[in-house]
Amino acid sequence: MDQATLVTIQIEDGQRLVERLAQGGFSVTAAGWIKASEDGQWFLYLASPVVDKQGDLRAYRQVNPMVRQMPQPFSIDPFEIKLIGAATPLAQEMAAIGARYPGRGPFWFRGDRLGNLAVEGAYIYTLPISSQPKNKSE
Repeated sequence: MDQATLVTIQIEDGQRLVERLAQGGFSVTAAGWIKASEDGQWFLYLASPVVDKQGDLRAYRQVNPMVRQMPQPFSIDPFEIKLIGAATPLAQEMAAIGARYPGRGPFWFRGDRLGNLAVEGAYIYTLPISSQPKNKSE
């Protein structure tokens, strides 16, 4: 898939994955497709306290099986996912931006910086209360 352009199917599948992770008990506090200036590619950033508490390797061990079990067709490759801690500046800013627009749904972020990351583009998901798990994996 061409990484230069974020397409509708990736956006929809990102939302599906965030919902699936919540249903599976994996806490996601912020999520969005981000094209960092240094990468030049779109990645689905998922912020979770699991990364803060258990480390990124254990977090990926929980997320990757759920990605592989997603109903097909599913367009997101596990290598397109970046898990980050909920305490990082990037995660906190994504969560704050999403919280400003509750119920609005996902939206394009037009700034050039998120937290401490220079970005060329970003598509931020607003996380409804229903997508937050009951702290099973925290």
